[in-house]
Amino acid sequence: MVRYTSFTSTCYSTHRLSSVRSTRSSGNSCTLVRSCNSGMQQPLDNLVLMQSTYDCAKLRPGMSFDTVFVTAQGRCLEFAKCLVQDGGVLMIVSPGSGATVAARLNKYILYGDEVSIADVTAITKMFSLAGPESASVLEGLGASAPASDQVSLMGFQNSPVIVAAGGGLSGPGYTLIADELAAGELWRSLTIKGAVPMGTAAWEAARVLDGRPMAGKELTEQHLPLEAGLYHAVSLNKGCYMGQETLAKVHKLNAVKQQLHGLLLDADVAPGSSLLSGSEKAGTVTSVTQLPDGTYIGLGYVRCRANGVQIPVEGLQLTAGGVKAQVVSRPFASWHFPEGQGVQEPPPQSAGDLKDRALAAKASKEADKAAAAAAKEERLRVMQERLATWQASQAK
Repeated sequence: MVRYTSFTSTCYSTHRLSSVRSTRSSGNSCTLVRSCNSGMQQPLDNLVLMQSTYDCAKLRPGMSFDTVFVTAQGRCLEFAKCLVQDGGVLMIVSPGSGATVAARLNKYILYGDEVSIADVTAITKMFSLAGPESASVLEGLGASAPASDQVSLMGFQNSPVIVAAGGGLSGPGYTLIADELAAGELWRSLTIKGAVPMGTAAWEAARVLDGRPMAGKELTEQHLPLEAGLYHAVSLNKGCYMGQETLAKVHKLNAVKQQLHGLLLDADVAPGSSLLSGSEKAGTVTSVTQLPDGTYIGLGYVRCRANGVQIPVEGLQLTAGGVKAQVVSRPFASWHFPEGQGVQEPPPQSAGDLKDRALAAKASKEADKAAAAAAKEERLRVMQERLATWQASQAK
C-alpha cells in the first residue's frame, strides 16, 4: 500500500516552487535561498554552510541533505531538508518556522553576495509519497525514481515537478513539489496509480512510529541535535558554524545526557508527563499517538547518563503517569556521524536496569575514591616513617 499526503507550506524563493509536510490545514514551511546570479554559487554555499550543521560544501545541484539550525549553545531551532538546485537551495522546514529561518539567513547575507530569500509557499504544493510501492507509483506517472539523497525533475501537464528521494520518514518514499495550478490533477493521478490519501492523524501515527522528531515537540531550545538522534545531519569537522563548538565538546566528553527514543505504552499518556524509574525521574514524554490496532506509542527523551557514566536505555521499563512505558528504538534515529568524518564513536556499554546501572556506576566511583584515599594514606605512612628515621638519626 502506498500512502501520500498533500501539504501547504511557507516557502522562500525567487521563482515558482514550494513544499510542505502535514495536511492542508497546517502545512510545513519552505524556505528557498537562491542566488540572484547563477554564477554566484559560492556566497550561497557559505550562507547555508555557516548557519546549519551539515557539511554541504561539496554538494552540487541535484543533491539533497538534512541539516539542523541551532543556537550558539547548540540547541535545536529547526530541522530542515534541503534540495540543492542550480543557483538555489530549497529548504523544507516545520509549520510556522519559515519566517524564523528566513530571518536567521537574511541576517548573515553580506553586501555584494547577490543572495535573496523569497517565500513561494502560496503558489506551490508538496506531496509526501511513502511506502514500498512508491517507486512504482512514480514510474506510473512516467518519472524515474531518484536515488538516495538525489533530486530530479518530472514533467507533468507542461509543468515541472521536483521529485526528491525521501518522503519524510526512514522508509521508501519521495517528496513531490508542484505548481499550485497542477497540484489538484497531480493528486488525482497519484490516487489513480494506487496511492492512498493519508490524513493528519495517520501521518502523526507514522511519524511517531518512525521516530521522526518534530519542531515544538522533540526539537526545542532545550534539546541538542545529538540528543534527538540527528547525527546524520551534523558535522563536527566542517568550517565553523554557530553552535559547533558546543556540539564538538559534548561529543568529545561523551556528555550527551538524554536521548530521544520510542515508547511502548500500556495506555494513553499526556505529552509532558515525566518518565519515572521507580520514584526517580528518568525523562519526559514528548509525543503520544494511537495505532489502528489500539496500541499506544510515543516518543520521549530518556536520561542516558548517570554519575558521569553513559548508559544504554533501550529495553528499560519505566512509567509515565502511572502507565507502563518500555523504551524502544526507532528507525529514523541515527546515533553515529556520517562516514568520512573521522570522529571516534564511544564504545557500547552493556544493558541493564537504569537504577542498578546508576548504583553500579556510583559504587565504582566510590571504589576509585576509596582506592585513592588508601594510596594517599600509604604515602603519608611512608613519609612519617622516613621522618621518624631522620629524627632518630639527628638525636644521636
